[in-house]
Amino acid sequence: MAIDPSTQVGRMRLLTGDVEGYFDDPIYQHQLDEGKSELEGAIEVLEYLINAFALMPSRERAGAYETYNLNLSFLDGRLDELKKRRYSYKKAPVVINSGQDSWDWFDNIFGK
Repeated sequence: MAIDPSTQVGRMRLLTGDVEGYFDDPIYQHQLDEGKSELEGAIEVLEYLINAFALMPSRERAGAYETYNLNLSFLDGRLDELKKRRYSYKKAPVVINSGQDSWDWFDNIFGK
């Protein structure tokens, strides 16, 4: 599957690591249509992926064939990384002394 990083859906796929195409594009587009940012939507879809993989058996055996599923610790780590990235863009709150007589100092710091 080719991922186009020039599209929002492509960038969300890269954020989630869904390069195999586990989910179709409409799943990603739905997140954007709901008003979520690429990062927020990627976090939501990654949670979907983790839940889908968690419901699969960890080991299957059919005759001479035996398969093992993904280790979810990598996906959990990726989810934590995306959540940290989401909060790192937030601005720190400014503590303002309520007894100020003038706001000139505030304008000097942040401009008018």
